[in-house]
Amino acid sequence: MRTSLMLVSLALVAAAGCGDDPPAIVDARIADAPVTDGTQVDAPPPMVTVIVTSGGAPVSGVPVYFQNADGSLVAQQDTASGVASALMMAGGSATAILGGTTPGDSPLITTFQGVKPGDTLRLTVPSPATAITFDVTIPANGTLGHYGVQTPCGSTDIFTEPGTTVTFPITLQECGATTDFLILSDNGDGGPTSTIFVGDVAIADATAVTLTGTYERLVDAEQTYTNLGNATDFNIERKVIAPHGELWSQSFTSQVVSGTAVATLQQPARGGTAVAIGSRFGSGLSYGEVAEAPASTTYALDTTGVFLTSLASTPQFDPATATVEWTENADGAAPQFTITQVEIGRGSLKAIWDWRIVGPHAGTSLVLPTLPGDAAVFNPTANDGWFVGTLLNAKVTGGYDAVRGEVFNVSSLSGVALGRGRVVTEQMQILAARRARPSRHR
Repeated sequence: MRTSLMLVSLALVAAAGCGDDPPAIVDARIADAPVTDGTQVDAPPPMVTVIVTSGGAPVSGVPVYFQNADGSLVAQQDTASGVASALMMAGGSATAILGGTTPGDSPLITTFQGVKPGDTLRLTVPSPATAITFDVTIPANGTLGHYGVQTPCGSTDIFTEPGTTVTFPITLQECGATTDFLILSDNGDGGPTSTIFVGDVAIADATAVTLTGTYERLVDAEQTYTNLGNATDFNIERKVIAPHGELWSQSFTSQVVSGTAVATLQQPARGGTAVAIGSRFGSGLSYGEVAEAPASTTYALDTTGVFLTSLASTPQFDPATATVEWTENADGAAPQFTITQVEIGRGSLKAIWDWRIVGPHAGTSLVLPTLPGDAAVFNPTANDGWFVGTLLNAKVTGGYDAVRGEVFNVSSLSGVALGRGRVVTEQMQILAARRARPSRHR
C-alpha cells in the first residue's frame, strides 16, 4: 500500500470517519477483582488503544507493537474487530503495520510516539478503489442553465435547458454509504452563484437520488492578516467542511502592504464549518500555514508570534541509527510535535516500504523504534536506501495530547482544527533535493 501524508497545503479536508466507535475495552480480570478488606483500590491506568478502520468498517489482523520508551516490548497484538490495546506507561510508542506483513507487500508502518494511558489512536486504511454511478435530480433555478454537484468524494457539472428539475449522472469514488451534497447554480459565464446544501444522503450504485431545497446566494467572507513582516505575497484561502469532508474551497494570493494582507472570498450560506487559511513562504526550504475554525465572515488574525520556526536544512535520515534529523531557524514559535515519513528501500529484498511517525517536538530529530520479532525485518539497516518524503512541525490548540490520536485519521492534519480551533504548521517543500534511495523493484 502506497500512501502519502499530503498534510499541507492545509487542504482542511475533514475526512470524517464513518460508523460507530467500538465499545469500551474493559479488562475483566480488573473489573471482577474482589476487594477483601473494604479498602478502596485505586483504578488501574487506562489502556492505550489502536483502532483501525477502512470505509468505516473495522480491520482485523493488523499487527500492532506497544513498546516502552526504552524500546522494550509491552505487548504485540493483531487487531481484532479493528482494535488492539495494552496497559502501558506514558512515553512509549505504538506501531501498526498496515497493508501487509512482509517488505514485499510494501506496507505503511505507522508509529505514534509519546503515547499516554487512555490514548485512543485511530488509523484509517484506504478501502479498495470502488466507484458508484447513479442519477441525481436537483431543483432548477429559474432561467439559469449551468449546474454542478460537489461531494467530498467526487463532483460533476452540466449545461442544460432551464426547467423544473435537472437530472444527470454522477460518479463518486470511495464514498461510503452516505455523503454530503452541495448543489451549485450559475449562468455559466462567471455570474453570481447560488447553492443548496443537503447533508448525510444515502447513496448506492445505480440508485437514483433526488435532492431538494432552496437556492441561496454565496456570502462574502473577508480575511485579514496583519504583522506579516517582510512578506511580499500571502496566500489566503477559505474552505467549508461538512461532516463527511470538504465541499468548498476558494483562494486568492494577496500582496502584502505595510505588513497586511486582505482578501474577500465567498462561501456557501449553509453546509458545514468555514475554515480560514493563510500561507506564507519563508526560507525557501519550508512554508508555514495557519488554519482556524470556525471562521467568521469578518475573520482577522494578528500573526505576531503565530508562525513556527522555519526549516534551515533539508531533513536527512541515518538508517544505521534510524534517525531523521533536520535543523531549524530561530525565527518563530516552538512546535509542539513533528510528523515525518521515510521511504526505505532494501536492494537485497527488492522491496520498498514507508514508515511514518509522529512524536513530541523535543529537538530536531525523531528516532524510529526498533521493532521486535517478525517485524524486525522492517528495521532500517546501514545499507538501506532512503528518502524523506515529508517533514512537518505543528502546533495546535490543546497541544499534542489533544490531537495525537487523530493525526493519521484525517486526510490533512488541519482537519483537527474543526474541533479545536487553530492549527499552525511548517512543512518542507523541497522534495527532490538530497535524496538517496534505491530504484524501485516491482
